[in-house]
Amino acid sequence: MKKLLPAILALGTFVSCSKEGGPPRQDVKLWVCPTCVQVPEARPEHNFKSSGVYKGILVGLGASGAMTVTLHNTGAEKKALMKLNGISAELTTNSLSSWQPGQAIDTALFTGTWNGQPVEMRFSVDTNGFNSEVQFDIPGKSILPFIFKESSDVVIESFEGDYTGDAEGVFNIATNGNDIGIIFSGVDVPMLSRLEHGKIDFKSETGMVIKGNFYDDEAGGTWQNLVTGKSGGWKALRTQ
Repeated sequence: MKKLLPAILALGTFVSCSKEGGPPRQDVKLWVCPTCVQVPEARPEHNFKSSGVYKGILVGLGASGAMTVTLHNTGAEKKALMKLNGISAELTTNSLSSWQPGQAIDTALFTGTWNGQPVEMRFSVDTNGFNSEVQFDIPGKSILPFIFKESSDVVIESFEGDYTGDAEGVFNIATNGNDIGIIFSGVDVPMLSRLEHGKIDFKSETGMVIKGNFYDDEAGGTWQNLVTGKSGGWKALRTQ
C-alpha cells in the first residue's frame, strides 16, 4: 500500500563519508511507531458482524488523537479506548447489556474521564458492521471523529500530524487497505477516498486537493484549496 516518502519529510538524516574517501552517504532515518500493531487484532468470526474492533482518528481545534472500540472481539468486552493530546482514557458502557454480536447498535452510550473531564461517546453500527459512527461530547472541545471497522485481513492504521503553509492545523488520516479517511481542523465532515497506485490523490467537491505518499509509518504531501487559493504541505506519523 505504501510508497516512498520524500526524504525531506523524514524525521532526520545521517550523512557520513566512506572510508575510501568517496562521496558522502545519506541514510534516511524513518519513523517507526514503537507501540503500533502490525497485524489485525480483529478476529475472523466478527468480519461481517457488529462485534469486533473499530479504529480511527480524532481531530479538534488544537486536539489530535486516535481511538479503538472493542466489542466481544476475544470475550465479552465492551469498551472504547481513546488517546487525545497524549492523554489516554477508557470508556465503558451499560447500554449493551442485552446486545449480542450481529445485532445493530443505535447510539450506545460510553462514558469515562479524560484529563479530569467527563467524556461521553455514542456509538452506532449496522448488523453487519457497516456504517459505523461515533460522536463525542467533551466539555470545552469540539471533536470530529472518523472510524473504520477492522477485518481479520487488514489492520487499520491511524496517522496524526499537521498541515502548514497558508493555513495551519491538525491533519490526521486513517487507512483501511486502499480506503482512507482524512480529517483536519477546519472541516466539519471527514473526507473519504481511495489510494491510487499507493498514493493519495484526492479532490473534494468543495475544491480541496490533497496529495501525498506513504513510507512505513510516515506520510506526507501537499494540500491546496482551489476556492481560496491557499496551499501548503502536510505530514503525519502513525500512532496506532
